[in-house]
Amino acid sequence: MPLALDPAETVDVVLDLDSEKPEPRPTFLARYLTTREHLRLIATSKAGADATTFDDTNRALNQCLTIQLAGWKNIRGLDGKQIPFSSDAFDDVLTVAEKWELLYAAMAKVRLAESDKKKSFLRARSAPAPPAEPAPPASA
Repeated sequence: MPLALDPAETVDVVLDLDSEKPEPRPTFLARYLTTREHLRLIATSKAGADATTFDDTNRALNQCLTIQLAGWKNIRGLDGKQIPFSSDAFDDVLTVAEKWELLYAAMAKVRLAESDKKKSFLRARSAPAPPAEPAPPASA
């Protein structure tokens, strides 16, 4: 099954400020994207970067994160309770700077993870066969 169509295939992304926190750290689950989704993500992130108002930038960032993210783990509110994953919660959980960081980190980590998966597959596929067992000694 193609990676982008498998909902179980995600890549963990941790914000820089959370990387030194003890486990379990706040973690975002980035998904592999189809080409069409990737093109939409690039266009939307460019629109956010070129936006002239905070609202337009924020709206574009939320759209980007909706495309890229499949969920999150260990995201807690001030009351210590888990916050359910929802695109409506992005503004309650993240700063604008964290949204940009998360977007670019997720894109990079997904690209690297896909490359690593392909390399691993190719190595396994091209690995030499194990040597044959030596023949038993000939009887004289």
